[in-house]
Amino acid sequence: MLADWETRRWFASYDNNLTYANTIETSFTQKVKVGVAPYTANYDELNTWLMVQFEHYPNTNHEFVVTPLIRLFKDNYLGEIGYSSDHKILFNWNITI
Repeated sequence: MLADWETRRWFASYDNNLTYANTIETSFTQKVKVGVAPYTANYDELNTWLMVQFEHYPNTNHEFVVTPLIRLFKDNYLGEIGYSSDHKILFNWNITI
C-alpha cells in the first residue's frame, strides 16, 4: 500500500509491504518520506526537494534506517541522491515517457 500527499511546497508519503507465502518467510516493511521544496517552480523548470526517508525493517540487523536525500526533477526527469544511516548510497533516476 502506498499513499502520498503533496503540494508545490510540502511532500509526505507512506509505503508498506507485506509478503506472506507458505514457502518463504513472512516479511513486513514500511517507509515514510517527508520533504520540503525550498522554492516553488513550474513543471518545466528545475524543482528541488529536501527530503528525509525513514525505513523500518523488523527482524533485520538494520531495523531502522534514516536517509536524508535531495530530489531534483524537471519535465519528465526525476533524480534522487542520498546517504543512509546504514552507510549506503541511495540513487534513483526516473524518466517518464
